[in-house]
Amino acid sequence: MTSKTRFPVLLCAVAAQFIVPHPAAAQIGSLALAAKAAAAQSAAAQAFGVSSSRIDPVTGELVIVGTGFKAGLDVIVNGARVPVLSVQSHEVRAALPTLLPGTYRVALEQRRGESHRFVVTIGIGGGGGTGTGPQGPQGPQGPMGPIGPMGLTGAAGVAGARGPQGVPGPVGPAGASAGLTVYAANGNPLGTLLDFGGSSQPALVALQDNGIWLAAAVNPDGIVPMSFYALYADDACATPPFLPLDTNPAPFFRLLQTVNPGDTSAYYAGNPALVQGFRSIAVIDRPNTCQPALGSGWDTPLLAGPMRRLDLSTRPAPYVVQ
Repeated sequence: MTSKTRFPVLLCAVAAQFIVPHPAAAQIGSLALAAKAAAAQSAAAQAFGVSSSRIDPVTGELVIVGTGFKAGLDVIVNGARVPVLSVQSHEVRAALPTLLPGTYRVALEQRRGESHRFVVTIGIGGGGGTGTGPQGPQGPQGPMGPIGPMGLTGAAGVAGARGPQGVPGPVGPAGASAGLTVYAANGNPLGTLLDFGGSSQPALVALQDNGIWLAAAVNPDGIVPMSFYALYADDACATPPFLPLDTNPAPFFRLLQTVNPGDTSAYYAGNPALVQGFRSIAVIDRPNTCQPALGSGWDTPLLAGPMRRLDLSTRPAPYVVQ
């Protein structure tokens, strides 16, 4: 199989469910029964359901399209609520934090107990759904703009003679350590700050485990949950689990993954990383959530490494930068 680099941003909605009640058959001949059937059809048109999702290329917002949406609903990504920016009966817009490439669990919940759960993929090829379409035809050439004024020609300088090589100077003192360090609440270092993030976006911290460089999305409260599925070679999620890598060849930094806020265990793809196929998938460290890989977007050979665990209990939140 030819290796493929996975490109951002593909966003797939998987396992969206639609519950559309059918109006009871009404017998023609009564205006009252006809009105009742029309009302039932109107209610069915507003049934709560999800049909597609996408990323707004201008704002970067998550856009969910469907029916029956009402004010007060919640959008939950990997167990964490994200800000809902607008709600219309057919469209919901929500703000997303900075997310590394991967697959994320999304839940859309209404106050009266209705919910839809599906999976979106960002920055990884493979899954179905609403990805980037084919390139459109080239548009017509625009009119030529006006010619700008000609700049002044500078005077040519005279080339100077080459000087003699100078004497090497003394060795300077050792410089300060580059970068800022993120520390846990007990004073233990977590890693080196790679990216400051933003007011509502996590920072990125680099750390090393077993000779592998990792990248963790963090905020002062701890590591921000984000994860891929665990992949298994058998049908029952009973074989040793693997985790996929973002790209092939493997990236410089591998994602350090957690499932819930406050988890004391994190996971990453270890070595050796090999291209292989898988038959079942499950939430990380939860083989009881096992489901077939076929049709999930994870049923084609991909680069993955054995799942490795990192103990976070010795590096508790809150985190500070020094």
